[in-house]
Amino acid sequence: MDQTNSKEKPLEQIHEVDIDDIELSHDNVRLSHATKDLDELAASIKRHGLLQPIVLIGEVGKPPYKLISGQRRFLAHKDILKRDKIRAVFTQRALSKTQAVVQSLVENLQRVELEYADIAKAVTFLYEKLGKDEENRPISAKDPRFHFNRGARHTKNEDPDTREESDSDRCKTSD
Repeated sequence: MDQTNSKEKPLEQIHEVDIDDIELSHDNVRLSHATKDLDELAASIKRHGLLQPIVLIGEVGKPPYKLISGQRRFLAHKDILKRDKIRAVFTQRALSKTQAVVQSLVENLQRVELEYADIAKAVTFLYEKLGKDEENRPISAKDPRFHFNRGARHTKNEDPDTREESDSDRCKTSD
């Protein structure tokens, strides 16, 4: 691969950044409900670590930095977990206000909720591999996202085998 190709984006380096050096950007599109379910996110970060770094505008080592992606992760670290640092990447170039809004919007729009059948398959697999012991499970059975409504609708593209299993009474609340 030609290292001189200017169209290739270099790998982003992850930095440990002081929480106090970060300011919320006015270009961040999440204005409503930024703290909704923040306790659940903080619990997940505490248990599994920060899986995706936040994205900052600024030059490494020259705070303050502007947060453009990862507001909820930042708030969980700062307000609930009371951490001093957070993992972050910096944009590879200066962003205009329009570019910053686009980046923030794209991150927030690209999320798609998992289908119940997909969650059920994964949870069943983990239950079978890790057993009933709550301490061995990477996901808490108390997490409300994993309590299923037996009357949940199924999508057209769902695997018929999965539909048959999820429509049956195999998954009980006592499990």
